[in-house]
Amino acid sequence: MKAQSFKVAGWIASAAVALFIVEVIVTFVSELPAYSEIIPASLVAFILAVHVAFASYATYCLRTFLNERYEFHGVDSLIPLLVISGIVFGLALICTKLFLGDTESMILMFSLGIPLGVISMLFGYRLLAVNSTISGYKKPFAYSHLIAPICFLSVVLAPIGLILLIVTETLLALIFFSSDKSPELEFV
Repeated sequence: MKAQSFKVAGWIASAAVALFIVEVIVTFVSELPAYSEIIPASLVAFILAVHVAFASYATYCLRTFLNERYEFHGVDSLIPLLVISGIVFGLALICTKLFLGDTESMILMFSLGIPLGVISMLFGYRLLAVNSTISGYKKPFAYSHLIAPICFLSVVLAPIGLILLIVTETLLALIFFSSDKSPELEFV
């Protein structure tokens, strides 16, 4: 990929961040009794679908970025798994918004969220092996992939997990925007 393609991936990742923030706000507001009739579930589902599509594309571009820029292949098998499981989780969220009740939704989210969390944690752990700081974003990006699933599994810390997901997607955009800098080595 050319540097310009990485910039496009950065803009798509930025759009995913913006959509995610809108999605969180609209979902929260749509759950309030006064607004539940005004904001249709289909609007929330649409925003979620576009967010998942943008985030999936940006995440998949990260594989090429790491391969070309840093000759790092340690997450090559995990990125497609992360993308596919993220898409499946997003589709399940859409189904819960449109068709399922609260109990069924909770069971589905936990049954799909646990494998997604494990994949995310493995990705974060393996990403620490990159022989570069990735313009200073490697550790925050990797640690957010390690900590966010734990926050979601604890349920009580789920709001912190949401914030970490926003931070993770923002860091992904910043990684792509810093792609035109020459790669630096990390000495350990």
